Amino acid sequence: MRTRPVAITIAGSDSGGGAGLQADLKTFTSLGVFGATIVTGLTAQNTIGVSKIYEVSPEFVEAQFDSVINDLKPKYAKTGMLASKEIINIVKKKILEYKLDLVLDPVMIAKSGNLLVKEDVIPSIKDLIKNSIIATPNKFEAEKILGGEIKSAEDLKIAAKNFYNSFSTNVVIKGGSKLGGMDYAIIDGEELELTYENVNTKNTHGSGDVFSAAITAYL
Repeated sequence: MRTRPVAITIAGSDSGGGAGLQADLKTFTSLGVFGATIVTGLTAQNTIGVSKIYEVSPEFVEAQFDSVINDLKPKYAKTGMLASKEIINIVKKKILEYKLDLVLDPVMIAKSGNLLVKEDVIPSIKDLIKNSIIATPNKFEAEKILGGEIKSAEDLKIAAKNFYNSFSTNVVIKGGSKLGGMDYAIIDGEELELTYENVNTKNTHGSGDVFSAAITAYL
């Protein structure tokens, strides 16, 4: 009997269903992948914003890893919201322990530019990037990780090269509407400028989660 491949989302719950692990699971399912979850936090959230966050303990995050992996034997995982250094450190520990290939979506800064995590988690996120196979930061997250501003398409290309060289991992930096919808990727040393016709919509809540979940599913 043919079985579905399994992927894990390591992310927060979005009560509105548009982002977070809910968006990841919908994406996995639509692409023929069975989705398992490591819940890192709960949010009271809708398409407008987040009103409250409840963080899951690192010990419970670790217990979820052990339960899921010992039974379902996934190879690939992706991250979403990782709200504390302690949780990030647990994620790194379990990724290495179980030899999982990690797609890292560094959910640090919203498309609006608003910071979603505390500044003190950024060094831990950088460390986790080095243990991933690909990272998918948006423009603002790439600026925070690398330092400096990304104001143009040329800046985006330079940032992608710096990211790839600094962390020795594949990367897609999402330029977003600020850069006319252009993304720039470096995969195994090959540079790719990613552009497509603009979709005129304001319904972009969770689009970054769907993007990184799709990459994980296709892997």
